[in-house]
Amino acid sequence: APGLTALEVTGDAARGLPWADLAALCPALASLAVRGCEGSLGESHLARLPAGLTLLRLEAARSPAGGGLARSGRPFLDGFPPAVLRLTGLRSLALASRGVGALPHDLAPIARLTHLSITHATLTALPPGFTALNSLAHLDLRGNLLLRGDAATAGQALAPLCALAAAGGGGGGPRHAGLTYLNLSSNGRRCDGGTALPAGLFGHTALVELHAADNPGLVVPADLARLASLRTLDLRSCGLKDYPAGLASLGDLRTLLLGRNARVARSGFASAGSLVDLERGAVGGGDRGA
Repeated sequence: APGLTALEVTGDAARGLPWADLAALCPALASLAVRGCEGSLGESHLARLPAGLTLLRLEAARSPAGGGLARSGRPFLDGFPPAVLRLTGLRSLALASRGVGALPHDLAPIARLTHLSITHATLTALPPGFTALNSLAHLDLRGNLLLRGDAATAGQALAPLCALAAAGGGGGGPRHAGLTYLNLSSNGRRCDGGTALPAGLFGHTALVELHAADNPGLVVPADLARLASLRTLDLRSCGLKDYPAGLASLGDLRTLLLGRNARVARSGFASAGSLVDLERGAVGGGDRGA
């Protein structure tokens, strides 16, 4: 199929692909997606990915219970695939495997990425080289370990992402146009204490969607008010005791998800006419589920 431009493989059939000859068989291939594979997909499979790829998705099988990935056998990926760094035209990359515990220190070869998704992995920090990704508009980091501890600890783990929010991005390079989508849900797993969103994240003032659900004991700083373009805010199941400070400043907000934060609920919730009313009525609220 020399004219094939997009290929999606589902399930364990992925290991049966002619990986070594894929570039020769499909020279026009621009989009490759492998979803729901349970066994290991190693570097021997991925070493000769077609150089012209602009979209690559490698995602392990989901758990039957939902919410995460299957945990049988070896991890789907044994770390971040080195071959990905040779795909200099890549625009969209998605990896989902518990075997991905760190990102490469040098991400400059794939600096043209606009969409990056590293989900249900075991990332504990972003490397300094993350600041090279100054074209990113969409970043999904669900299901990692990046928000454990207080704001200072989380700030250190996410320092390169916070640095991208500063004018000029990383190291005097091209200016970062700004993230519009950020997902940090479920990043406080195996955390005995609370979790926190570092203030530096709120320098990404172009954000339209922010998801930080399922982070127990989450602390949201008043810097939230800086996200003037925000239209969707998801803080479900975070153990919130009050409405986040700065909520009333989000005049463009259209979707506010606060479910399963029992302390936030109050009588008369449905009659609130604005976010200001929600904040004013939050103090001394009831204990119904929000």
